[in-house]
Parts: sequence; structure tokens; C-alpha cells
Amino acid sequence: DKEGLLKMCSDSVQHSLEMIKQLLNFSRVETGTLRLKLQKIDPVDYIESIVKSSTASAKSKNIEIKKELDSEALLFIDPEVFSNVLKNLISNSLKFTSSGGTVWIRISRNETQTRIEVQDNGIGMSPESLNNLFDPEKVKSRLGTEGETGHGMGLFICKYIVEAHKGEIEFQAEQGKGFLSIIKIPIHD
Repeated sequence: DKEGLLKMCSDSVQHSLEMIKQLLNFSRVETGTLRLKLQKIDPVDYIESIVKSSTASAKSKNIEIKKELDSEALLFIDPEVFSNVLKNLISNSLKFTSSGGTVWIRISRNETQTRIEVQDNGIGMSPESLNNLFDPEKVKSRLGTEGETGHGMGLFICKYIVEAHKGEIEFQAEQGKGFLSIIKIPIHD
């Protein structure tokens, strides 16, 4: 039907615009021209709004997004730039998780840093692929569980943005047992 086709076109254009924005941010980080507008952010509201933008994708694949958000946590980030990281990680989890699966988003803090986890019970990744994640010669896009495509640059962009915030990002995965992304962002006073 016409309405469905228009919605698909609109979604495709939005996805392309989002990708262009991410690549621009990536090139700004690469050339040292990314200027972060750091703010203290309440992560609960912030993450709720980002998850809301992924709700339609999750529903279409019958995937539940569960949140465990520490209300004492604090984020010191550029909310617009950093949203690319979370949207990318959530999008990847949805892409590589089969119908009926679950994506967890957790946020906690200690004295020095806030920790964000995005975890799924999807198809995971082989140890070899995990080791090659940031090797430009070997990184390549993989099809999602329902044939979804990507550009293979998402995790590169996440890494650069997190590091621009003086944070760390790490990934843990096992074939057939899901994927876990862990971000640690320092708490500044």
C-alpha cells in the first residue's frame, strides 16, 4: 500500500541522514575538529528518550528492551554527539537479535565513572571477528537476523566518540550467545 511505501521511504531517508551525521562526527573526531559541548545529564531521562526512538524497530522484530537505570548515575557528555553511540549500539543489538529476544540497557556508577552496558541475547560473534573489529582491512558489514544491512562503520564511530569523551569502550561476544558493549565515562565535577 502507498502509506507503507511512503513510511519505508521516509525511514530510509532518516537512516541515510543519521549515517551522514555520524560520518561527519567521525571525520571531525579524526581531524581533531569535533568540539564537544559537555553537559551534566540525568541518564535516566536521556536513555529513555533514546530507547523511545528504537521502540518501533524492537516491536517490529518482537524484541523486548529492558532497562536497569541507576537514578544516582550521572553523565558528563555532549548529549547530541553521544546519542550516536547509544543509537548505534541499540540498533546493532536489535539487528543481530532474533524475534522474541531481549536487549538490556544498564547504567550504574561508582566514585569515578559511569558505566553503560548494552547487551543482547542475539547471534553474537566469533572470537576472530571480535578481534578484527577495529582492523580497517578486515572489518565488514554483516547481515542482521532478518537480512538488515549496515555499513560496518558503526562501532568505529562509537569508539571514537567515547574516546573523545575521555572514556573507554569494550566489547564481549560469543558465537550464538549475544553481544555485550561496555562504556565507561569519567564523572567530572
